[in-house]
Amino acid sequence: MNPASAEVLVGSDVAIMPRYRVTQYAVEFSPLNHCDSVAEAYTEWFVFREGSGFSKEWEFDRHTADVGGVGVPLPDFQPLPDSAVSVETFAANAPTVAYGAWEEDPIRNDFFDRQFVDFNPLLGSRTVLLTYPEKFGGDCRIQMRMPIDIHLLTPGYSGGPVASQ
Repeated sequence: MNPASAEVLVGSDVAIMPRYRVTQYAVEFSPLNHCDSVAEAYTEWFVFREGSGFSKEWEFDRHTADVGGVGVPLPDFQPLPDSAVSVETFAANAPTVAYGAWEEDPIRNDFFDRQFVDFNPLLGSRTVLLTYPEKFGGDCRIQMRMPIDIHLLTPGYSGGPVASQ
């Protein structure tokens, strides 16, 4: 009861759900071994990201060996252009994003299953390392790595009057 007005005050529970900014910085990609024959100096790659409105594709050639089989030292991580993403989220509904790839070949493409990156802020800031064996048992292997940073957002008004003003 409010002693000044004799009104009955009713309390209620207030749930506070923290919001986070989850930032995945540039994805770095590297083959882990030479996926082409000794006749090819460049390897053609198709890499993709799917899910939660962050879909993107990259197609590129990477010099992985000189003709005749003298290979470029691997791994050789290089960033995928425009691969950084950032999202504001609650822990309960954080997005999950899939990454996958294939190596394009004139005879037979090498496929890699999708792997998922969880943007749940409760996992903390970290570097995610995805290692892919070739899907159908071949000897081609790739790796992607991406730093993820978590920031707790400060609550507050984004505009409008405040009750005490």
